[in-house]
Amino acid sequence: MNITGLTYPLQIDPLTKNLKLSTNVDLIRDHIISYLTDTKKSHIMRPGYGTDDYLFQTYSSWDVIAAEIERSLTANVPQATFNVSGSLTDEGEGLIEVEWQYQGIKQEAIPVLIN
Repeated sequence: MNITGLTYPLQIDPLTKNLKLSTNVDLIRDHIISYLTDTKKSHIMRPGYGTDDYLFQTYSSWDVIAAEIERSLTANVPQATFNVSGSLTDEGEGLIEVEWQYQGIKQEAIPVLIN
């Protein structure tokens, strides 16, 4: 069974001149990236969609943020399974690494910098 939806970010298909579509694993990856790059309350109809703005919040460790993101992704992207980890880079940025699987197949990890 194929799943199909709009590509994120929105793009125009040069051949058809319509909005470009993603299917299956590409659509799930697009959904994950959309969720990670949007902040909560940025969508009027879905105020809980997206991640918190971590810039001025205090946490005891990056594991707390990683666990929160993993719970949110699991709830909002139920087609995939996740393992999220967090660390601090040498430049002082937070690095969240999202490892995920779709239909039991491990996919390329998605890194997210929080600075």
